Amino acid sequence: MDPRIEPYVRASGLYYLTEMGYTRSDHRLLQALTERWRPETNTFHLRHGEMTITLQDVAILTGLPIDGKPVLSWLKETFSIVPDVELDDDILQQYARAYILFVLGSTIFADGTGNKIHACYLHLFRDFEDAGRYSWGAAALAHLYRALYRGSVLGERMSAGYFVPMQLWSWERLHVGRPWQPYAGTYETLPPACMDHMELWTARVPLICFDIVEMHVPDRVARQFGWHQDIPSDVEAIDRVNRRGRQDVNWIVFHQTYIERWDQRLDHIHQFSHTRSSRRYMEWYWERTVRHITPPPPPQYHPGYVAPNSVRILNACYIFRK
Repeated sequence: MDPRIEPYVRASGLYYLTEMGYTRSDHRLLQALTERWRPETNTFHLRHGEMTITLQDVAILTGLPIDGKPVLSWLKETFSIVPDVELDDDILQQYARAYILFVLGSTIFADGTGNKIHACYLHLFRDFEDAGRYSWGAAALAHLYRALYRGSVLGERMSAGYFVPMQLWSWERLHVGRPWQPYAGTYETLPPACMDHMELWTARVPLICFDIVEMHVPDRVARQFGWHQDIPSDVEAIDRVNRRGRQDVNWIVFHQTYIERWDQRLDHIHQFSHTRSSRRYMEWYWERTVRHITPPPPPQYHPGYVAPNSVRILNACYIFRK
């Protein structure tokens, strides 16, 4: 990053995201996790119970701010290098905006192409100080949850940029396939940005990113916060709309109810119960999930029909019963 645009990137709240560096995607790991994602609960259904990526994970792994207002290839080629000449402040801000959009479009807000980002994000950087007041962490998590829904239920192709936080989360939280030992230090050794507003780590609130709304349900993964897991409450159903055919929708009005709940987020901090074990939860959990992922049944063809070559992936075809 050119040092002349660094102050603007820091002011936007996205500096630590630019410092994450390149991470080679483990496609088999990501596919296995996607197959275990259940959009009814926004959690991975694993053998030992539910796990998910929380605001705590996003804050620690990416340094993105989790408190604040809800966030309602050409770039790289044109703006990746700032000319080594004297530039006024307005021009430097243009390069900073383009650089930030490139980073967002290739990481947490990547689309299916992996090299584009919706123009709706541009106006958020008219004022860099104001941009730093958005909850980029909550928006990134909402975007990731929706990507997992599209991959697990709709079978859509996913951009690798979606999954950088998820892959880092898996390496830290699960013992399978990790290339390093999980972080064993204390919170005090982390950058201050990772520890801002820790109280929101366990907030049961809607996560908002323009048209996307997804529920954050830390009460279903108490063990990730050092508590025993009790039987959780139901997760409210979200109408997963998208921008398609809704170009003129005012999302602030459309999602007003969810925005009001986010604004009251400090009133929705989940208090974990002092249950002595997770045994009751596990009995409840095994009655409502499945232990194995099975391939879909073979298609039935008419006699004489020759099926085209295709690749079959394992698919978790079950419904989580409340």
